[in-house]
Amino acid sequence: MVRQLTRMTDLTEVRHGLAHGEFFLEYLPTISLTDGQCIGAEALVRWRHAATVHQPAEFIPRIENTPVSGLLTYWVIDTVATELGDWLRANRDALISFNVPPEILGRGGLEYVAAKSGLIDRTSQVMVEITERGIPDPLGVEAISYSQRKGVKVALGAH
Repeated sequence: MVRQLTRMTDLTEVRHGLAHGEFFLEYLPTISLTDGQCIGAEALVRWRHAATVHQPAEFIPRIENTPVSGLLTYWVIDTVATELGDWLRANRDALISFNVPPEILGRGGLEYVAAKSGLIDRTSQVMVEITERGIPDPLGVEAISYSQRKGVKVALGAH
């Protein structure tokens, strides 16, 4: 039986899930069309909760524009650094991408977690995909510009 979650339940349950290791990342390889080689990956978050693996479409819309959105994003960045940091250092041309909601851009948290996790040393290998469900505010636009000057690639998501 699939249980529908309410927004309030989601916020509490996502916080609990983050604290108790219910989230994990899957990596979708990026393949060069020229030579068929793997040139990177996109980090995709999944939530193993209540005996079900939930896809992002099932929980992300309910946590957007809440503090939990930032918590999950920071967890993704930290996990990418932990799981792929050695691989990125060994494959300097590889690129890792992950989604970032526009509401957390420009608040300092992304830069902080990137520095703390060591991913900031790999900025030329990072692509931040800004999710399509919002428009960055002036602080977010400034953060995008700053990130690009530091070598981070930025993409705008679309369905």
